[in-house]
Amino acid sequence: MLPLFVCVALAYCAALASLVAPVPRTSAWAGLSRGVLALAGVCHLAVIGSQCLAGRHPLASFELSMSVGGWLAVAGYFALSSRHRVMRPVAAAATVLALVSVTASVVSNPEAVESARESPWLLRVHISLATIGVGGFALATGVAGFYLSMQRRLRNHELPATSRGTSLMGLDQLHYWVMAVVTPIFALAVATGVVVAVQTGGDSLFSARVVASVGAFLASVAVLTSRAIWGLRGRRAAWLTVLAALGVLVVLATYGVRA
Repeated sequence: MLPLFVCVALAYCAALASLVAPVPRTSAWAGLSRGVLALAGVCHLAVIGSQCLAGRHPLASFELSMSVGGWLAVAGYFALSSRHRVMRPVAAAATVLALVSVTASVVSNPEAVESARESPWLLRVHISLATIGVGGFALATGVAGFYLSMQRRLRNHELPATSRGTSLMGLDQLHYWVMAVVTPIFALAVATGVVVAVQTGGDSLFSARVVASVGAFLASVAVLTSRAIWGLRGRRAAWLTVLAALGVLVVLATYGVRA
């Protein structure tokens, strides 16, 4: 079960990366995104099938029904979209929902948890992903802060007007690129972190590492989906990133004080 879950998580993260990547939206890229998401959906269905063979009915618990609902969201996206109309916001939302739901269904399985206890490599993978993801999110926050500082200096005529367009556009694109790269990493960090936390009976489910990964993941998804749906970019996207980073720091500080 655990190797199959890792394949599902990797496939959904690859699909999410292809959906949020800041590249020209050609028909070939749209086909690639749909193909990767379809592969993830097939693997997800295989997880549901293996759970049924193990005697776990898809509607026997909330976690299992969530997994089925996540898969239905992906299937519904394919029913609504077409080969040339990817509908990225819908696909991204369905991908995140499916990843969260299949993770919940797997960690609720005692056999999967027992298998995870025999896999110490999972903890090392989670720590590596969380470290890279948090570092990338910190970099994105720094770029956002620099963007806000540059914009303020331009507004106050502290920089030459000739550098206004290129500098701000370049920083905005860099910010988007960093967020697009770290979001799939965060997704894997959260998925593996939940499994690792369940290994200890849930005692580390709300550890600082897991909380930071979840908070930064939600923040990066909010930035990317806001840009895809409402066209949020520039100053507003930068402020959203900075405020999200401050929120994560407040949560980490709270856990630090409690500890």
